[in-house]
Amino acid sequence: MNREQLKKAQSKAGAGVAGIGGGTLLVTIAESLPPEHPARGPLLFAAPWASTFASLAWLWIRRTMTRRMQERKMDSLCEKARNALDHALEDPRTSPGHRAKLQQGLEELELLRLQWQLDQAHALDPELSVPSVSRKKVQPPESSRPPTKSG
Repeated sequence: MNREQLKKAQSKAGAGVAGIGGGTLLVTIAESLPPEHPARGPLLFAAPWASTFASLAWLWIRRTMTRRMQERKMDSLCEKARNALDHALEDPRTSPGHRAKLQQGLEELELLRLQWQLDQAHALDPELSVPSVSRKKVQPPESSRPPTKSG
């Protein structure tokens, strides 16, 4: 099982636990009420719905948080690279030839960041017509990529 499959399995397991917990809690509350209590029936009726809602909410929250963490990591990496390039460009000892290469690197960094954002938009809506700014598909930050097979 690769890293991505493991993450999906863990997410589904977490959603199942959240769903079971939400439904079970309502059943437990309903069962602790006297049989003639007016809230008992609605609580028992709502238990399966609470279970489903809790599972869906868990999956949505996990996916949203994962996406935001990847975006923050990409922003951080791009910011560090931009700062390093800007610092090197400001250095008066940098030769004109090296300065041109650094400027090209800065422009490529901007294109990579833009392409990553476009790829993210396309992932949200695959039918969305997203233009490409470069021929390379941008990979997410290293820690969020599945491991490659070696050997």
